[in-house]
Formats: sequence, C-alpha cells, structure tokens
Amino acid sequence: MRSIKSLVVLFLTGLITSCGGSDQPASTPTPPAQNTNVPTTSAVSAVRAFDFSGGRAVPMDFGTETLELNLDATTQESTGRAVIQFQTPEAGKPYFLFNGNIRSVTLNGQSVSIQEATTAGGDSVNVLDITVQPGASQTVTIDYSMSGEAVSYRAGGVGFITAMADIDDGNFFEAYGPASFEDDQLKMTMTVNIKGAARAHQLYTNGTLTQLNTASWSVDFPAYFTTSSFYVHLTDLALAVRQTVYPGLEREIPITVYASDESSASSAIAAVPALFAELERDYGPYLHNSFIAYISGSGGMEHNGATITSLSAIGHELTHSWFGRGVMPQNGSSGWIDEAIATWRDRGYPSNLTEASLDPANIGNLSPFERFTPFLAYNQGGELMTVLDNLFTGTFGIQGGLKAVLKDFFAQWKTRLTTTDAFETFLEQRTGANLTQIFSTYVTGGQAGGTVGTTPPAEPGQPGVVPVGTLHPPALTPGEVRQIR
Repeated sequence: MRSIKSLVVLFLTGLITSCGGSDQPASTPTPPAQNTNVPTTSAVSAVRAFDFSGGRAVPMDFGTETLELNLDATTQESTGRAVIQFQTPEAGKPYFLFNGNIRSVTLNGQSVSIQEATTAGGDSVNVLDITVQPGASQTVTIDYSMSGEAVSYRAGGVGFITAMADIDDGNFFEAYGPASFEDDQLKMTMTVNIKGAARAHQLYTNGTLTQLNTASWSVDFPAYFTTSSFYVHLTDLALAVRQTVYPGLEREIPITVYASDESSASSAIAAVPALFAELERDYGPYLHNSFIAYISGSGGMEHNGATITSLSAIGHELTHSWFGRGVMPQNGSSGWIDEAIATWRDRGYPSNLTEASLDPANIGNLSPFERFTPFLAYNQGGELMTVLDNLFTGTFGIQGGLKAVLKDFFAQWKTRLTTTDAFETFLEQRTGANLTQIFSTYVTGGQAGGTVGTTPPAEPGQPGVVPVGTLHPPALTPGEVRQIR
C-alpha cells in the first residue's frame, strides 16, 4: 500500500498512471498536442561531425531512450542501462555524451568498444568504434555507472536529482545517463529502482509517473523534450508539499511546490496562481501537463514545466515554461533568446531604450559545440528586448508592442527548437522591421561575451554569483546540490 506522501507525489505531477488502485485524480489535464513537424535529424547536428584520430565522429540523433537507473543504498552503487534508438546525419562513428563510467556497449546486439574523442568545443565524447551509414535505424545498449557526485547515499536512504546548469561550466543530462546535444528532441522512458532502503522515498518529476512498487517508479516524458528538459527528484527527505489546480485558459493545470520548510512552500503556492494568470494573459495558454517547483533557497534551472529555484526567482523560472522550455533553444547560440525575454520581464517590461544604448556584442553566434548561455545574454539581451519594444511600438505602431509579437512567436513555435536566425526572421515578418543591422551588431557582432571557458571565476552566472540585471539566481554549487537531494 502506498504511503500518503507517495500518493501526494503521484498527484503532483499531473498525469498519473496507477498500478492497481484508485489513486488517480478525478480529472487529469489533456496532454498538449505534439508537434509533428520536428525533423528527425537537424541541420545543426550534422555540423557537429568531426575528424579525430580514430576516423570520422558523427553525432547520434536520438529517437527514443529507455533508461533504467538502479540505486543501491547498501553498496552505494549507482548503475544504469540505456537502450537508445538513433540515426546519424552522415556516415561515421556515432558518438554521445556521458560523464560516468561505461561498462559495456552493444550496437544492434553486437559488442562494440568505445573510443574517447574531444570536440572543437572541448567536450569529451564517447565514440562507438564502428562505422554506420546515415539514416539507418540503430539500437545501442549502454551499461554504465554514475559518478559518486551524481547520487547521495545516507543511512537507509537515497537522494537523486537531475540538477543541471546552463549558465556556467555545469552540465545537462549527461551526468546521469547517455545524452545528446540540445538540438535533439527525444522520447524518454525512465525507470528508477532503489535497493536496500530503510525508509519511504518519494519521486517528483515533470513526466507521467507510475509507481510500480514501494521502491520502483516509471516515468514517461513527452517526445518534444530535449536533454535539459527532464526533471526527476528521488528523496527520503521530509519535505513540505503544497498543491493546487490552476484553471488555465485551455485546461486545468496541476501545480505543485515543495521545499524543506513550510514557510517557503506556502509562500510559493500563494504566489504561483498570479504568475500563471500574468503569463497566460501575456503569452498564451500554458503548454506543459503540470508545473512543479522545488523551492531550494538558491540555484536556478528551468525544465519543461519544472524548476529548482529560489522563492524570489520563481516568476523568472516560470517564464521559461513559455520561452526556453516551451519554445526551446536549438543550441548555445540561441540560448540568449529566452534569458533576454525573462530578464526583460524581470525588469518590468521597460520600453525606454534606443539602439544607441546598446554596445556591440556576440551572444548568438557561437561554436556549434557551445551549449551554455553566455553570461552577457542577460543584460545585453534584456536591453535588446527593451529597444525592440520601443521600436515596434513607436516606429511600427505594433499594438501591444514586443509582448504581442512574442505571444504570436510562442503560438507558432511552441514545442519546437528555434535559432537566432529563425527568431530574427519571425520578428521581421511579424512587424515589417528590418533588423539585420541590429542583430548583426548587438547579437552576433563583436567578441563572444562571457562564454564558458573565457570568463574569470567571479563572472556573474557562475556558482554563487547572480547574473547581471536579472532575477535568475546563481547556479547551484556541488555542495548545495548534495544538500537539496
């Protein structure tokens, strides 16, 4: 029989599939329509093919990933098995991202060895030592163990959370399982099993949750998710949970917030309905099946319909459910768009700047291997949104200004991957403005501003330092991640 807390967590996540029993809520939200116009292999992924000492390395384009995580509280061993169906954009040796220890790999049932290679962006990738042909469906099975930093073990308990970071030298999903780049949308099913636990555990997620038994859970994620979309938190900690249902524009939205203390959870659940009302009014109906927020007291990372955040930044992170995790960046060169929009909102949507206020910068023309958002994207991007709103409202007479344009952008691009070029083209077609000079000077001009590996240790956006001009909290430090698990 499930514990009361387990029942709460099952309700929290929105869509529930029950394994016997009547735990399903009286009504569940209708899943959003899936985008059927997503290419199976994007143009950008082909750019990431490169030559190395072992031949031609080509990125995997994941179609589906079935992942099983086994967390043993007795031996403190964290293992996984990933079964991935994929294709490649050209002939070569397929590669994927993963930061743990690979134990064995088979391709289409045959054992293959792994070679390590380094991309032009400095990423260490795992290359299958076999050449495959483009467009052919392949199945790779990878048995692995996670690093000791990925899971916390305590007496009789386990703590695991997909704590990612996209504004410093952080990580995406490759810390927990085999992954690809941000331009890869995939359907994932994850099973989490714990062994040797002496206490009850709860699992919080932005996927569709099925509790298999007291120590096993299965989560299905939508096909429009990317490598930074997935949110899973398994814990034995006693956390304060608050829940409500927001009557959205199109359907009811289950909302859950949880925190280590009652005050933070209560404050967050009181604030969220007004934020939903604001954002649905400004940008249209909420996309995802539910919303879940872990009020951690620090840190800030958005996922699709989920976030780890501070109380003061919950509005910023919820904005990303429209821009960033609703309309999603295809790569590091387009990650500035959603942070610019969220920063403009954080500042109260000012409209008092002109082009003369901007300095030349490059926040949108980075290496195809760059996955992290430039720190300059917050301030430069927020000011650019202010300039565009002024331009669209004053010069072009656009009713509602930039917010009205962004509402149309979300309606057209939700569940899809966007780029800087696509965003510029949409703005021009929607408003009639010629933005070539503005974008070439203030988005893709000058030197790259604050990209990973080129910034001093105290650069805003790194662990413990807030990005300039935004409510976005600093990234979680490794110590903070261990504490919140």
